[in-house]
Amino acid sequence: MMHRPPPDALSLKETKPHLGGGKITGDKLTSTYDLVEQMQYLYVRVVKARDLPAKDVTGSCDPYAEVRLGNYKGITSHVEKKSNPKWNQLFAFSKDRIQSTIIEVTVKDKDFVKDDFMGWVLFDLTEVPKRVPPDSSLAPNWYTLEDRKGIKLKGEIMLAVWWGTQADEAFHEAWHSDAVTVDGIDVVSSKQYLYVCVVKARYLLAEDATGGCDRYVEVRLGNYKETTRHLTLSKKNPNPEWNQVFAFLRDKIEATMLEVTVKDKDVMKDDFVGWVLCDLCDIPKRVQPDSPLAPRWYRLADRKGDDLKGELMFALWWGTQADEAFPEAKSGGVVDPHSSIRSKVYKSPRLWYLRVHVIEGQDLIPGDRTRSPESFVKVTLGNQSMKTRISMAKSKNPLWNEELMFVAAEPFEEHLILSVVDRVAPNKDEVLGSCVIPLQYVEPRVDHRTIRSRWLNLQRDVIVEGQKMKQARFSSRIHLRICFEGGYHVLHEPVHYSSDFRPTARQLWKKSVGILELGILSAHGLSPMKIKDGRATTDAYCVAKYGTKWIRTRTIDNCSPKWNEQYTWEVFDRCTVLTIGVFDNNFHLQGGDKRIGKVRIYLSTLQIDRVYTYSYPLLVLHPPGVKKMGEIHLAVRFI
Repeated sequence: MMHRPPPDALSLKETKPHLGGGKITGDKLTSTYDLVEQMQYLYVRVVKARDLPAKDVTGSCDPYAEVRLGNYKGITSHVEKKSNPKWNQLFAFSKDRIQSTIIEVTVKDKDFVKDDFMGWVLFDLTEVPKRVPPDSSLAPNWYTLEDRKGIKLKGEIMLAVWWGTQADEAFHEAWHSDAVTVDGIDVVSSKQYLYVCVVKARYLLAEDATGGCDRYVEVRLGNYKETTRHLTLSKKNPNPEWNQVFAFLRDKIEATMLEVTVKDKDVMKDDFVGWVLCDLCDIPKRVQPDSPLAPRWYRLADRKGDDLKGELMFALWWGTQADEAFPEAKSGGVVDPHSSIRSKVYKSPRLWYLRVHVIEGQDLIPGDRTRSPESFVKVTLGNQSMKTRISMAKSKNPLWNEELMFVAAEPFEEHLILSVVDRVAPNKDEVLGSCVIPLQYVEPRVDHRTIRSRWLNLQRDVIVEGQKMKQARFSSRIHLRICFEGGYHVLHEPVHYSSDFRPTARQLWKKSVGILELGILSAHGLSPMKIKDGRATTDAYCVAKYGTKWIRTRTIDNCSPKWNEQYTWEVFDRCTVLTIGVFDNNFHLQGGDKRIGKVRIYLSTLQIDRVYTYSYPLLVLHPPGVKKMGEIHLAVRFI
């Protein structure tokens, strides 16, 4: 039975936490992290090693580095058959959890039975220097490896070790000792990815029946497939450029050949233009900080292997999540679990209202030419579809004069499809013609001026030679006026909780009225959401949204997590709302992440340049009543 919580449990609790960088002494400016408590971290960057001894019977070694501080351990990726490996990986150990005075950086050789010790370097924590932004980053140094008795061995390792805070720019890229692990593996363990960077193509221009062609590239690896955006070719722009990167997780790959196919987008079925087949065994490896692999031209071939005229430029390489291409790469059908537990900042796509004014048609040709068509227009954009009413004038020159509104998101990859349809019978429709309009050619409107209308030709599919389909050009036309309305804001939130009211067009934006700063300090008493390793726990993280910017904190395996992360937003309207939600990371389980609770803060209630620090109750409405799921501790300031 659910009991009613006491009134005090549902109210805000004003707190006076220790804010700012009071723990760090010195004359320099500490950081911009003055709304959250400065948490101390020991940072260890493992760059590379050289002259390592051979350990295998083949005269080589498969080295990796292990960074150990008491009970906490981080491991770099292991590099196969190299005595001069490069890792460039970063580790961060929370000072609050450190129970040791010595940090061990050990180099080991990966082996089937037992990994071999190759040497280590020890650091006394009392001798590690402190770094406070905006100090320059500490340069790494070479250290000679020693055995367990302190005798110097062959081989050196390049390291940088320093004390810092979460204001350090290295914080977000580092493995954290207080972060949750994935499948029992340290977050830092390196994953192998196949990277495919599709750059551009040439000699592809070949108009189809509609007078143009929409080229895109499909990258297929076994059951996984990714596609680039569609680009419309013309005589002025015959060589499309995509510059898109795809990453396929090696552990999930079951194929031996990579297919890179150029296709032409069509209404009925996409046309094959040509492809390139690549054997995975021939793809080179890239290890940071090696320079990126330069793309090269590949000649397209047909399905029989005969060369075609077109060429495609792309680059292929094996890499890890340390590759600078990893954040921008599409996942190739496989989601990397590590990406779900790091702190991130997202930008929502800009949304536009698309106004389609359907005016009239001309010279429509019905299937049965003895009757006048009862026509209407169906307009489709992605999964949005709308229809006009049936024209009152039942003739070959119908008049509709209707406006339809759609929502389109940048970048404009989808096409607007218009179909003129004849209502032949109550349950039978016949398409009299259609046209496809790429959104990148639609004109935006930011004032009261009238957009010029235009006539577009309609194409119609006809059946010839049995089931074979082809497009026939004929004289039917449709009169339209289409534009993007930049003077409106697309409301994608409830009006009373909206965080943004600006019009879509940037030139209509007013100057900002201030800066909103949010410190996500901690949470207390969160309800356990799962059983893991025999204990009730929660993998907690926060999401905050204001305007087009979303932020996500790192995930911490604790019912009382301590994040101490700070974020800022530009404010254009005080009558807006900041929303903060707390979630349980459910990556391993089906059903997705579970919501623990949310908090909304009205900016109109904040005084300028005053810090508000409260513990907000996280309330969820269940059928039996309101349940308190814990508290979140926040610091907010509007300046």
